[in-house]
Amino acid sequence: MTYRSEVKLKFKDSADSKGILPPLSRLTSKKIDLKLTIPQGVMFSVYHQLTDKFALTANLGWQEQSEFGKQEITIKDVDIIKLTSDLDYDDT
Repeated sequence: MTYRSEVKLKFKDSADSKGILPPLSRLTSKKIDLKLTIPQGVMFSVYHQLTDKFALTANLGWQEQSEFGKQEITIKDVDIIKLTSDLDYDDT
């Protein structure tokens, strides 16, 4: 049996969009934050050797994919632009 915990990732960087057409060109040298979550999951596995050449394996698992479908992007400028997405994934 294995368990993988949820991991929240946060990235920070600066955008360099020189040469991109408006309206994206105004993002040049702006600070960007990205947040996303790697889903938690549980896996249960069994293995049985039937003969020297034949074995059976089975896995039963669950992953919280609904959390993976949610991302948040923040662009810091004079105004703060916050973009969020929820892809409405189902847990598997």
